[in-house]
Amino acid sequence: MRLRDCFDRYDSDKGRRHEYERVYEPAFEPVRNEPLRILEVGVFGGASVNAWSDYFPNAEIVGVDLFTRVPIESIKVNDRVTLIKGNSTTVKLDGRFDILIDDGAHDWATQAATFKNLKPYADRYFVEDFWPLDRMSHKDRQHPWLLRNRLKGFSEKDYREFVDLLDGFDVEYHDLRVGHFPDSFIVEIT
Repeated sequence: MRLRDCFDRYDSDKGRRHEYERVYEPAFEPVRNEPLRILEVGVFGGASVNAWSDYFPNAEIVGVDLFTRVPIESIKVNDRVTLIKGNSTTVKLDGRFDILIDDGAHDWATQAATFKNLKPYADRYFVEDFWPLDRMSHKDRQHPWLLRNRLKGFSEKDYREFVDLLDGFDVEYHDLRVGHFPDSFIVEIT
């Protein structure tokens, strides 16, 4: 099964809105059948944790979320998926993860705090829905989402603090914005 089919099966925006399978499928196909541990920050309604579970048939999937928008009890998952109610910036976890996907709060301040807290748990770390300030045009910077949220973790100082955290790591930027939403951007950190 292709990853896009998994995303679309659960109506995850990772497929139709962003086409993140263009980054993930080449990265994950070689290890797809291995007994991995995968952590996803930001569960919302459970679409992507279920998609990951379908795509990785031997993986343990863990999802962390505050569960303020969708109650944890209402999310249907299989027995290889564990949901943890907690704040990604402070949650303590057991063991290490092969892959960590940050699809939580999409602001630089929270992404930075989550990275500081959770990077020690993961070998490969992906930040989704990232707004790459230094790669954005003036028009991009006027996007309503950014203007609405600029006082909540979207200052240039917040951006610089996040980028500075990446010093010393191997970082790859995956820009999928052309033809998609302006936050269709993944930062991959190893």
